[in-house]
Amino acid sequence: MPPHHTHATHPKIVTRLKRAERHPRAVTHLTAHRNPGPAPPPGRRGPRVAAPGGPPGVDGGRARRVDEGAPAPLNGAATAPAGRSRRRLSWRQVDGPEAVVDGARDQNRLTVVTPQVDADTALTFELEAEDSSGALGRDTVTVTVVDTFNNPLPTVDAGGDRTVTAGERVMLNGAARDDGAVVSVLWRVTPGGPALTLEGDDRLQVAFTAPPVAGATDVELSLTAVDDQGGRASDRVTVTILPAPANAAPRIDDAYADPGVASGGETARLLALASDPDNNPLQYRWTQRDDGAPALAIDNADTGDAKVTLPLLEEATAFGFVVTVSDGELEASRTVTLQVTPRAQASPGVFQCVLRARAGGGPPGGRGGAPAGSGASRPRCGLK
Repeated sequence: MPPHHTHATHPKIVTRLKRAERHPRAVTHLTAHRNPGPAPPPGRRGPRVAAPGGPPGVDGGRARRVDEGAPAPLNGAATAPAGRSRRRLSWRQVDGPEAVVDGARDQNRLTVVTPQVDADTALTFELEAEDSSGALGRDTVTVTVVDTFNNPLPTVDAGGDRTVTAGERVMLNGAARDDGAVVSVLWRVTPGGPALTLEGDDRLQVAFTAPPVAGATDVELSLTAVDDQGGRASDRVTVTILPAPANAAPRIDDAYADPGVASGGETARLLALASDPDNNPLQYRWTQRDDGAPALAIDNADTGDAKVTLPLLEEATAFGFVVTVSDGELEASRTVTLQVTPRAQASPGVFQCVLRARAGGGPPGGRGGAPAGSGASRPRCGLK
């Protein structure tokens, strides 16, 4: 059985002690335990090592106290389990009045400028890491903002929560006041929900159109006001968007030609009036049916008031036109028929008959004026 050594009598320890006696300045610290590495700074837990097969190990850094309006650097760290690599880092604030981010959010180090506060206030930040397998690891760190500046913050009200339907136009009315002056306001959409296009985001009243959603979806917006001493305060409002009911096809309420019977050479209007049960905007399209009639050019074919110019015809002809109305998803159609007749030729007067007779060699009361065998048909000259 091998001899048992205490820390004090172990051969290696004794050798080190003798060396230390000969060179007292060469040894500043001596321990018989295995070195676990440098101790973490006060307030920090030390680096987290990712367990094999587990999520990434994430450390948001040590908690700290920072004066209001001062920069606060956050130093995080993340490790991926063996056999994986770190794919992504992302910082975000999860609690407390909003701090201003100075720089990128996707690095180990994040710098924020703390907001003004009315009392010592805690801000919480979260560092999230994703590895090459898609596994996520998270850790949070707290920054306590110390109230050092005597400036009451603005009072902000973003309004009450709302429930709306997809496609609805939404108006939000905020309010902000201060013991001095409110110099600016700004509406923003909290990341993570559907995208919104805000109209008037730098005014107290903001508007947007609720986007399509598959199910009930919450969207959070914040209203931030800044006073004349740089103090800022925010309030949040939640808008719940419900799916729109099933889309209904548009209705064609009326469609006709004006006039309904026209002569060759005239211009006729093609008119249509439509409505949509869902109040969706409508698009019109006029086309001509292929039913043997001469093809015509349709002016303003993408409106509810189109026009066609009719050709000269030798016999009555029916023209068919189709108007199609669409709401972008569903459509409705209707056919309009326009009857075109040959243009009537008036009977010639006496003077025309005399000239025709002289030109053709026939008597004024006969059918002269058309060369024999020409097949031309002219109104008959005669006395009434």
